[in-house]
Amino acid sequence: MAPDPEVEYTRENFELHVQSLSKKEWDWTTFSTQSDIDKDMERAQVRMVGGSITGVHDEPGTVPAGSFTVSFMNVPPGNYVPSHGHPDAEEGFFILQGEGIGWWENPATGERLETKLGVHDLIMSPPNVMHGLKNTGTENLIVQVLIGAQRPEKPYYTDDSLTAASQYVVHGQGGN
Repeated sequence: MAPDPEVEYTRENFELHVQSLSKKEWDWTTFSTQSDIDKDMERAQVRMVGGSITGVHDEPGTVPAGSFTVSFMNVPPGNYVPSHGHPDAEEGFFILQGEGIGWWENPATGERLETKLGVHDLIMSPPNVMHGLKNTGTENLIVQVLIGAQRPEKPYYTDDSLTAASQYVVHGQGGN
């Protein structure tokens, strides 16, 4: 296969495509509108590829997204990611540290299908499947989040007040 003529194979472009979690700060403002509603939804995010669900898709210091976004989430003990769905993309939660419960919600029956998750486990949710995550451990749950869209639409929530309040912020700056 021939190299892509659209890609600049330079040191500068290469460096723009290298990210290190250890060199970034957790952004505790991203989900602040949710934690204002319920402190147990407080969590932080670090964006690596694209803007994830924030609406800020050209955030400086991230790799521009092509087909998917990558971020990390930090969920304190006892806190959770509320049930939500993505209209345009699948989402994967890959556990890097800690333990939790991941779930899907059956739209026909309302049954919650749950699984325990630990280090190096993954739960993948198709588009429009309500899903969530709860930290059941004693340490922060560090999760790699993969969303299968370049510019994902904002999610919708089981709790309509969260959908209405889903104005995400990026280090104190409003998203779309």
